[in-house]
Amino acid sequence: MRVSLLLLATVLLGGFAPQGRAASTATSSDWQRYRDFYLGVGRPHLLSFCAIWRDANAQGHSLWEPGLLRRLNAPLAREGFTEVEIDAITAGQVVAMSQACPGIR
Repeated sequence: MRVSLLLLATVLLGGFAPQGRAASTATSSDWQRYRDFYLGVGRPHLLSFCAIWRDANAQGHSLWEPGLLRRLNAPLAREGFTEVEIDAITAGQVVAMSQACPGIR
């Protein structure tokens, strides 16, 4: 499984947060900014992430496996992202992926 690639992609994609990180102003609605980022200027990164997930799906893995999202988000937490920021990044990526690369599960 390419979990290590998924971890790397998560860290890299998290680092491309739109308009920088402002932990003190992060809200649960920031997922929309991340969605817009990934569907706009961050689209090449999103498509790379989609390709990795297609490969993982082909190997029988799902984005929704118990504990997998927690493992994928751990590097973001180590980089100083708050739980609210991580939730917003994840939600934005998932919504963007559902639009840009439907069929990823």
